[in-house]
Amino acid sequence: MIEDTLNISGSTFRLIDTAGIRQSDDTIERIGIDRTFEQIKKADIVLWVVDSTCAEEQFDALAHQILPLINDTDKQLLILLNKCDITPSESETFHDIPAIAISAKNGIGIQKLQTKLSTLRPDT
Repeated sequence: MIEDTLNISGSTFRLIDTAGIRQSDDTIERIGIDRTFEQIKKADIVLWVVDSTCAEEQFDALAHQILPLINDTDKQLLILLNKCDITPSESETFHDIPAIAISAKNGIGIQKLQTKLSTLRPDT
């Protein structure tokens, strides 16, 4: 996991980049995936990065694992549809979940993400 902090509009966010979630028989990779689920359980806001070139497949494969950790909690879930430079999207939802189209490569949508995060900040 990689951790860093970010200040957005006077609020400090601790960002944790975790292992991707997928099926694996590799012991070390499985430990990383298990740690990802532990971080989801601890998080106030979950940013689920989905590759927009295969978004439906990724969502269908992982929704049954991720959504139960979010539903019935005070957690906020935001889907980041990455690679919008390849597969543009103007939609603000994906499967009725708030979503933002971004390009990690080109920085597209990052300002919109920062603005959205400032509105999702839990009261502390």
